[in-house]
Amino acid sequence: MTTPTPFPDNWSYLKTELNWLDRLLSLAIARYRKERKELEPLMKSRADRATSHWWKGLIVVDGTIAQDAPATVAKPQPAKNSYQQQLEAKIQVSRQQGIHLGLPDLRDRLRLSLFEKNLVLVALAPEISRRYTHIYNYLQEADPNASGLPTVDLLLRLLCRSDPEWRTARGCLTANSPLMQQGLLKLSDLQPEPLLGRTVQLSGSLVDYLLADQPVDRALEHLLQPVESAIALPRNVTTISPRQDASLWEQLVLPPVLLNQLQHLSHRVQRVQQMQSETPLAEPGFVLIVAGAAGTGKTMAVQAISQTLEQSVVIVDLAVVPTTQYLSLLHSLVTEAPALLLLKSAYCWFGKHSLLPPSEQAWFIEQRRATNALTFLSVQQPQEIAINWRGQLPLLKFLMPDAKARLQLWRQAFASQAPLAEAIDWQRLSRLPLTGGAIREIAQEAQLMATEQIEVEHIWQACKLLYPDALRSRSR
Repeated sequence: MTTPTPFPDNWSYLKTELNWLDRLLSLAIARYRKERKELEPLMKSRADRATSHWWKGLIVVDGTIAQDAPATVAKPQPAKNSYQQQLEAKIQVSRQQGIHLGLPDLRDRLRLSLFEKNLVLVALAPEISRRYTHIYNYLQEADPNASGLPTVDLLLRLLCRSDPEWRTARGCLTANSPLMQQGLLKLSDLQPEPLLGRTVQLSGSLVDYLLADQPVDRALEHLLQPVESAIALPRNVTTISPRQDASLWEQLVLPPVLLNQLQHLSHRVQRVQQMQSETPLAEPGFVLIVAGAAGTGKTMAVQAISQTLEQSVVIVDLAVVPTTQYLSLLHSLVTEAPALLLLKSAYCWFGKHSLLPPSEQAWFIEQRRATNALTFLSVQQPQEIAINWRGQLPLLKFLMPDAKARLQLWRQAFASQAPLAEAIDWQRLSRLPLTGGAIREIAQEAQLMATEQIEVEHIWQACKLLYPDALRSRSR
């Protein structure tokens, strides 16, 4: 019997799992297209489309006469060396050689079922490639611009093969699930919409752990802290634990002046903490505006500070918070007083046309300044913040990287052990007008496309798929 070879690293394991997911999605797409092709000629109205799941069982669409008696089902033959068995063998060999694999370690630590493990994989895929968001939207008949997160219905359709499996799996998406209890998985807050229509999303800290180059035991233990210690904030708030792998400061490619300003913020919090017992400050907290296009490093910079201070960062995208929840969310944030708070789309609260009363805005800023904490108001353009706040709050600008910075970003976008071809023209790639976030996204997609060595063609294909406008602007 041949001894299975270990996975070289966590990324190689994820690529294997994603290849399995690609095959599963290909079958689902084929079934969906076949069904649409058969039923489309028979659907004369929107009502026909809405009720197709009922009447398609009554109308013969393929010329085969139905029978009242149940169809004879052949007994499944036991599979020899199934995919799951082969995968598990490689996982065990990898562990014996000291290679940490994020998802298998999480599965064993929480004693997850096969469905729960695969659920995490399906929910993780859109964090790796936007290709999966397009596929999920297609299979869910959702708007192309929808979030691309998988719904409970899609997960059950993809991963369950029988009614008993469906019933058992549905129970894994209730409050009793270990993933839900640990705050690692959350459902969209769309009550009273049925459970099947709600989307599933992993916490930011779990995504970071599963995608880490070295998902070590210490990071997993930090992730699985007792539930009681978690900040009791609404579901549209994400709490990300400090990264336990390589220093994020080394990965940030920013102008030296901006980098020094950010590192000073870390030292400021530490210094204020030391001084509070001796000479308490009236306003130990610090509130500032961070402005820059998506992907220029604002969130990573805050996570680097989180890593230095060994404090979790609370992230809220105010653009997705219903206006009816503004006041309750604001008061929750003041009550819980997180040490690091990043408010994305901050114009919703502090912009010229904000629906948040000016008195509440001022009270929130006052309360955040009264505690030793850092609060970042994130926008793409400084002008999105009302002029009265721009005059009171410091501003840090995150500019688009220049060619020199992009060259560095391209070189570090691939893991050191990634099988890169030698003939990659990094200088040519650095001329593309891309942000650091876009470069990292393209690098990940190129690694998914490559079966063995990553060639420059894979990088160009990934760029064409994800950021075609960058190629068009370069060709002008």
